[in-house]
Amino acid sequence: FERLGITDWFSYFQVLAIPIALCTGMGCLFGGYYWGIKGALIGFIGGLVAPAASVYLLVDVAYAAAILLAFVAAWAVVLWLVYFVLDQ
Repeated sequence: FERLGITDWFSYFQVLAIPIALCTGMGCLFGGYYWGIKGALIGFIGGLVAPAASVYLLVDVAYAAAILLAFVAAWAVVLWLVYFVLDQ
C-alpha cells in the first residue's frame, strides 16, 4: 500500500476514492435489493473495504502463483534427472 501512496485512513479514502465509491454504491444497491436494509448496510461496509481486499488478494494470489511455479519447476527438474539417469 505504501507504493500506492496509502499510509493512513485518510490517504486510503483519498487515493482510492473512485473505486470505493463504485464498490460502495454497487454493494448498497445489490444488498438492498436482495436483503433489504441489512443487506444495504453490509454492502456499504463491504464496499468500503473491497478495494483494499482486492489489492491484498491480488498480491496474495501472485505470491501463491510464484511459489507454485517454483514448485512445479523443481519437480520438473527432479523428474527429468530421474528420466535421464534411468535412460542411460
